This record gives sequence, C-alpha cells and structure tokens, in this order.
Amino acid sequence: PTHNKKITGILYMTEVIMYTKTTCGFCKRAAELLFNKNIPFNNIIIDNDQTLRAEMITKSGQHTVPQIFINGTHIGGCDDIYALEDTCCFSREMGT
Repeated sequence: PTHNKKITGILYMTEVIMYTKTTCGFCKRAAELLFNKNIPFNNIIIDNDQTLRAEMITKSGQHTVPQIFINGTHIGGCDDIYALEDTCCFSREMGT
C-alpha cells in the first residue's frame, strides 16, 4: 500500500534509536518491524551495562525493553511502535 511507502520514507530520514536486550522477544519483534520496512535504527544493547540501562531509564522513565525513540521523542515499546505502524501515525509522532 501507498501509506507504507510514505511511512518508510519518513522514517528513513529520521533517527530511530531502540534500547534492547539480546534475550528479549519484544525487542526482536520491534526490530523485525523496522527491518521489514527497511528503516535503519541504532540498536543500543543494554545487556549487563548498567550505564546504558540508567541512560535508557533517564530518557524514557521506563525500566523495560525495548524503549524506542524517533528523533529524540520517546515512542514507547514494542506494542507502541506496532500501534503507530497500524494507524499510520509515524509522521505525526515526529512532528512532520
């Protein structure tokens, strides 16, 4: 569908950051969505790294992974990124 191309194009021009753990199924699911849409993202793996974990908590206010940011805006976790994809709201979340 055309809206999928629009979403992919918008996200391709943005910075997507995702804090993850290697054993997290929700992280893998969120990464799969971005990968399948050809959306590059910076995957910050926080396994056994208390500094990165503290950074994630400070930025998101959340203790669970994944935590996803688009252009510095906290989107939430796996369910949240899928909800945005389902409703075609990626561009609104980024203020474009």
